[in-house]
Amino acid sequence: TCSFSVTAAKYGAASTTNIDLSAKYLTWGKRNFELNGLDLKAHRFFSDDAREHLRRAEKRGDRYDVVVLDPPSFSRNGKKVFRLEEEASELVAEAVAVVAPGGHFFFSCNYSEWDEREILPLLRECMPSPQWELEEKIKKPVDFESDTLMKSALFRRKS
Repeated sequence: TCSFSVTAAKYGAASTTNIDLSAKYLTWGKRNFELNGLDLKAHRFFSDDAREHLRRAEKRGDRYDVVVLDPPSFSRNGKKVFRLEEEASELVAEAVAVVAPGGHFFFSCNYSEWDEREILPLLRECMPSPQWELEEKIKKPVDFESDTLMKSALFRRKS
């Protein structure tokens, strides 16, 4: 529903790019922008496979100051099936490839089969370590402290 982008725009992001397979959720996202008094002109919405979109963006040389990756645990695109546990490494590598020097990469997921301790090593495997530093493992809100589903981390790409 584009909530990360709505928040970014509310706090001053000049533009955002939203990618989701579901046109329905993108429509909902556009409505969230409107409900928050945000002009849609500077914000882009693509009903697309995120991995394919990221590959094309990388080839074009597109770079983003912030990339937020909040993948589903499972999804289906026609006959193509996405399973996070099988494709996370490639997806993360494709996402970090389009982060501008000095930019940030935020990863968030709710995949129930991963333990919180597994996330950072998995993410670090996908990032050239001298190029990336962990800014912080995001602390959970008080209401979710005991929730083992919510996992996230914020990294910064060195200049």
